[in-house]
Amino acid sequence: MNSEIVESFGSMVREKGIDKDMLVNIVEDVFSMMVRKKYGQEAKFDVVVNMEKGDIEIFLERQIVEAVENPAVQIDLETARELSGESELEVGEDYVEVVPLASFGRRLVVSAKQNLNQRIKEIERENVFNEYSNTVGEIVVGEIYQIRRNEILINHNRNELLLPKTEQIFKERYKKGDSIRAVIKEVRKNSGNPVVVVSRADSKFLEK
Repeated sequence: MNSEIVESFGSMVREKGIDKDMLVNIVEDVFSMMVRKKYGQEAKFDVVVNMEKGDIEIFLERQIVEAVENPAVQIDLETARELSGESELEVGEDYVEVVPLASFGRRLVVSAKQNLNQRIKEIERENVFNEYSNTVGEIVVGEIYQIRRNEILINHNRNELLLPKTEQIFKERYKKGDSIRAVIKEVRKNSGNPVVVVSRADSKFLEK
């Protein structure tokens, strides 16, 4: 399960250009929330993400006591010795255990993966917005993949560009699969993906 999760987000680094360190921080943050949901806000733990190995490891630290009053930060001596196989452990020592993801239950793990996906989508949208905002006024070349009554949808580097009818050259004819040049005219944030509007009628395009 660990490698499956890390690999799925590793592919996002390769395919979508998301910063690797940022992705690791998000994974650590989301799984930290999962640990706190199970063990409480007082829990002492570390979430270690190794993208190269495809590992997510969660280390939970608790103090060994005779009688447990707070299971989030304490563990009894007998249980600590049984889990670790170390008979020399004593009361008062800190006990660190690796907590497998499976122990959190399917619901928490699925919730964490959904949270991760949402956070990744937000970053991806922000990256697209920033990329095209910085290229307003520049010419791009894409491929027409859908023609509608009032607009044409263009694929450019796996992103959707919108060529409204008002930004098309009068009497020009377009076909699905055609390559098309246009100028980036406007980029708007939306509830979903950013809207990138291109033009072939704008003076900046006609000048070039």
